[in-house]
Amino acid sequence: MRPNGREMLVLGVLMASPFISATSASASPSERGSWVYYPAPRLIHAKTIIVKGSRSPAGACTFSESGSGGAGSGTVSYDEVGYNAATCQEQYEVGTPVSGPESASPSAPSENSSSVSGTSGVNASKPVAISPDATVSYSDYQKNWYTDPAGISVSAFLQWTNATFVNNCFSSGSYQYTSQWWSPDGWILDSQGGQPSYNCGGYSQYAYAQMSNDIFCTGFTTYTHYGESYPSYDLLGVYYNGQGVWNFNDSVSGGCEQLLSHNHDFTAP
Repeated sequence: MRPNGREMLVLGVLMASPFISATSASASPSERGSWVYYPAPRLIHAKTIIVKGSRSPAGACTFSESGSGGAGSGTVSYDEVGYNAATCQEQYEVGTPVSGPESASPSAPSENSSSVSGTSGVNASKPVAISPDATVSYSDYQKNWYTDPAGISVSAFLQWTNATFVNNCFSSGSYQYTSQWWSPDGWILDSQGGQPSYNCGGYSQYAYAQMSNDIFCTGFTTYTHYGESYPSYDLLGVYYNGQGVWNFNDSVSGGCEQLLSHNHDFTAP
């Protein structure tokens, strides 16, 4: 069992990176009572929600969060702005990122990243479209990451799905998941994996990754987990009607986990 962990079930010197960026303003977490608060300067039209978790036998707080969005709804973001270990609660700001919609197309591999992709299809007697409008394709995207007190995204997990439906039934699809880590501060990739799943009505992927750092917290190893165990991996999928769905199952554990805040972006089809 990982010590002092908190799980979410549904996630120095300011340096630049080609794939993991710092926020425009950074500050160390502040404390008021039993709450630890994190800065969150990147959202507009934000609302605040409280997510109540349950405590595991080992003392970790377990949270669950998921959502969906249809065509044209753009990017919706969740930024963790508060954590209360005593009451097992997290506070998120939910809104639109100032930077605008994230891309629903996979990005090219970059330094300190690792990507896996695949395709799926219905093998037997694919249906013929009854009209030109009967063939449609949808793509969606989610990114989950953890931010340190300097505003640097120290690890991230990105997922993309694309699916084609004929006569409202799945025909073919592709997926990709990418792990990213901030090596200048000592972060490394420990493991990643995933698999697709589909039926007539929809196409999805379940994927996971773990990154760690032995020097972030003196005397301890700090872990960021994206997905815990199947089927509680990070989920991203699309349905025949253009609805995209997501679920993050992310956690941070080990030493100094209160210094890392969780962030989430979802871009609908």
